[in-house]
Amino acid sequence: MKNTGIKSKRRITSIITIILTVMMLSGCINNTRQINVGVPKGAETNDFLIAVNRDLDPDVIKYDGIRPTVNNKTKEVDYDYIFMIQDTKGNIGDEVRIIYDIANDAFKEPEFRAQKTSMIIATKHFQPGVTNYVVSFSNYDKNGLVYDHIYSVYAGGIDRMTEDYDPSFGYEINDLEYWDSFVQSDEFIHSDYIE
Repeated sequence: MKNTGIKSKRRITSIITIILTVMMLSGCINNTRQINVGVPKGAETNDFLIAVNRDLDPDVIKYDGIRPTVNNKTKEVDYDYIFMIQDTKGNIGDEVRIIYDIANDAFKEPEFRAQKTSMIIATKHFQPGVTNYVVSFSNYDKNGLVYDHIYSVYAGGIDRMTEDYDPSFGYEINDLEYWDSFVQSDEFIHSDYIE
């Protein structure tokens, strides 16, 4: 009698496993599905990147590639241009301003007009393999409306999460007056590190 009960439980478990597998493979459980999206054609050679690579000091900040992000509900793709800070005590302020100015001009160009895009400047986090967002410039608002200029600026600053953070060093991009001197975006958000 006990043996029959065990076989029955195994059979039910097997049937449930098969049903879940079929549902996942057919797309019924779409949270586990990934969409593979490449970099848009010509993105790696557009005028924005040509200008950035010409004007940026790669010993301070260097371009690190484009990362597409897909909204699983709308299937809409956003693109993040990633820049990594190489020297946190270097002249970051001037380099960030260069990226800001070039991006603000680039957002007027046809390839960015209908494309939600962010320029993200990051540092290495103290944990290996993790990055720390320092600054981001975006051409869209929270409703997804795309603008022909930098709409939003987020300034996180150089903080204790940064691999080589030095609390005694005066990071220019952590100074609110630095941002006030040139940011003309519709939205400016900053962390507590910006004073």
